[in-house]
Amino acid sequence: MKCMTGSVSELCKDQLCSKFIQVQLSRCSSTEAAVIDKFYEEICLDEENLLINYEVAMKAEFQGIQDHQLDVTGQVSLMNNVFGNYVV
Repeated sequence: MKCMTGSVSELCKDQLCSKFIQVQLSRCSSTEAAVIDKFYEEICLDEENLLINYEVAMKAEFQGIQDHQLDVTGQVSLMNNVFGNYVV
C-alpha cells in the first residue's frame, strides 16, 4: 500500500488496481492502520481538490470568464467511478 502513495486516486480508477487495492485493504492488520489512514487521506485530499477545481471552473463559466486555467473535463470523483467507488 505504501508504494501507491501519490497515485492512489488514479490507481483506484483502474479495474485491476481497484481489485488489488480492495484485496489488500481487506488483508491489512491493525498494525497497518497508519498506512490505511494515509491511503484514505490522499483520496480525501484528491476529492476535495476536485470539488474546489470544479467549483472555480463553474464560477468562471458563470461569470463568462473564458481564459480560466482549470479544465475539469474528464475529472470524475471516485464515488462516480465504476471501479473507484468500490475502494471508497
